[in-house]
Amino acid sequence: MGAPPMRVLAAIPLTRACAPLPPQTTTRSGHNEFFCRSPVGVQCGAWTHCLALYERATSTLRLYMDGETASTKQISGDFVPCARRPRLGQNPEWHDRSVVGEVAFARIQHAWPCAPTEADAFAAELADQRFTSLGDAEPLEVMRAAPFLGAPNWTIRWLAGNTEPVTVDRRGRFVVFGHLYQLLATSPVTFRWADGTVQTMQTSTNDAEGAVHITWGTTNPHFPTIYWDRRG
Repeated sequence: MGAPPMRVLAAIPLTRACAPLPPQTTTRSGHNEFFCRSPVGVQCGAWTHCLALYERATSTLRLYMDGETASTKQISGDFVPCARRPRLGQNPEWHDRSVVGEVAFARIQHAWPCAPTEADAFAAELADQRFTSLGDAEPLEVMRAAPFLGAPNWTIRWLAGNTEPVTVDRRGRFVVFGHLYQLLATSPVTFRWADGTVQTMQTSTNDAEGAVHITWGTTNPHFPTIYWDRRG
């Protein structure tokens, strides 16, 4: 059985999982792409919101995925008009590279939709709006159930004393030892391991210095309690 198609929410300007520069312009070299690697990757069968913003004053290109900053790049050289038609989900130089899936809300806008200092907040709000418009309310439900997602960087700590850093995205996804996990909008918050173990959030406390610590319980007798300590 083949993998389901990838879905992409394209925003301002037109983007995809590997986002090219705005397709109505190019650099004098004729080919200049902007790549980034997401910690959780693009998930087949799920919508991914992509937003690229170019700030002319600083020659900075920003890429957002699912409302979070994914990468930035300084652009050198001048932009020149390009007579070629925009391509949706295709690479103009490599014709065998294209998006296999669906694209919604493809849009190009020449004027910035907000002040550069408000770009992060705009990207997050726009992603939420697009997911809601498509009936994909899961990201919002997870954020409501797990308010600690406002702090993405954590350290997992086991009773044996070993630790592992983890970054949780706005959709409640994170990778540990190469495995992808998804927080569920249950009460309390839970997620499942590959072996069927259920990990359930038990308490969230602040120590004397204001650091946040989350205690989880699991159905695995070998790891009955696991801790998350906020980093940064």
